[in-house]
Amino acid sequence: MKRFAACLFLTLSACGAEASGAPQAAADAVLARREIAPDFTVVAVSPDADGAGFAALAREICGETTMCKVGIWTDPARLPTGFPMTVQEVEDQAFMYTHNRNTGFEQTVWLCDRYPQPNPAHCFPPL
Repeated sequence: MKRFAACLFLTLSACGAEASGAPQAAADAVLARREIAPDFTVVAVSPDADGAGFAALAREICGETTMCKVGIWTDPARLPTGFPMTVQEVEDQAFMYTHNRNTGFEQTVWLCDRYPQPNPAHCFPPL
């Protein structure tokens, strides 16, 4: 988080962005974050964020909470401001993480058109 705050005052290249165009680590790519409902946090990350780090970022945000949902978007302008979300906000979502420690349920779902997954069960269904 300290690195994110420092990035607000430095140029992108000074914050560790890869000049080669390589994906940016998800935790370093956070642009905005807000809670839109109890136990539901939404996050905007840079469009070049590495989707492979989304689950780790979501788990870090959830910490030791009993119930938690984290949604990730790649455009801060499209980040939801409330719940329920609009159809457009749902369509623009890149990733969703859900856990319920009471039941042991944990789920990760990606927008597989952009972040392909080997198991289709981890892809958002078509709307």
